[in-house]
Amino acid sequence: MRHLYLLLLFSYAACFSQKAKIIAYRLLVEDDDGPCSVKIYVEEYRKLGFKGFSWYVMAESDDEKLAERLLSLKKEAKEWSGVPHGCGNNYGVIGAGGMIHNMIVVEKEEFRDTLFTTADNNRIVFPEMTKAYIDEKGVFKESLTGIIKEFFEFDFTKDIEGMRMIDFPSENPDIVLFKSKNLKGFTKDKFEKQFGKLTLVDKVNNYGRKEFVYSLNGDIYTFEDDVRLISVEVNNPDSGWGIDGLSIGSKQELFLEKYPESMSFNVISSKKFEDYKKEQLHWLRFNESEGSIGYWIKDGVLNRFVIHY
Repeated sequence: MRHLYLLLLFSYAACFSQKAKIIAYRLLVEDDDGPCSVKIYVEEYRKLGFKGFSWYVMAESDDEKLAERLLSLKKEAKEWSGVPHGCGNNYGVIGAGGMIHNMIVVEKEEFRDTLFTTADNNRIVFPEMTKAYIDEKGVFKESLTGIIKEFFEFDFTKDIEGMRMIDFPSENPDIVLFKSKNLKGFTKDKFEKQFGKLTLVDKVNNYGRKEFVYSLNGDIYTFEDDVRLISVEVNNPDSGWGIDGLSIGSKQELFLEKYPESMSFNVISSKKFEDYKKEQLHWLRFNESEGSIGYWIKDGVLNRFVIHY
């Protein structure tokens, strides 16, 4: 009975301590004629169920003191010098224009509020008033702590520029092999005759294209119309897949030597900053638009990779 009491006490204490939640959003890439606020980007991409890089990133914290400070700052901001800021609650801008790049949603017990700021966090914006208040003393940035501070101070410029690189070098498709064979152009029947029976795990209708997803030894194979191999997700270090002699578990330094351009930036593939820090995605593309490889580095070694044909 005593142990049950202690268990209940610890469970209650854990729940009681989680009284605050902070979710911060940063808009990294703006559409030419898109919304003026990160809020609308977030809402629109949630509706679409978009996965992967979606123009914004986010970070979370349960720092109760920071939550209280942010809520106080929103109230204090109206005492600062105010200027027109045309980005309101609608899609575009009015009047003086201006973007809202950052949004911080704060939950404190049952209370919830949202702060909007400019890219440099030097102004707190009130969209409903189409007005911004200037943080001349930088108290907002000074108030940030922990992962939220790191998130807003992190410079994504190198990664965004790398993802836009036009003259990104390409590689021969033969660099990626399965048991010494290049599987480009393989059909499902040909694969099973040479390597064994696949197990069906899913069927997907991808923009009108029917995709059949199979597994074999921990790796995932996708065939278009249940015929042509279009992608392989490699998770098993012993399944026989390799990239130019490298395989899951190979050290990051070896990829730096072979593919310096690819390793010069990280692909922003996850909206969560925490995930971005844990595992870095890099690209390799094949000659003549014949496909590509996405490979993830985690804890200094190759963790997994995906081939697209």
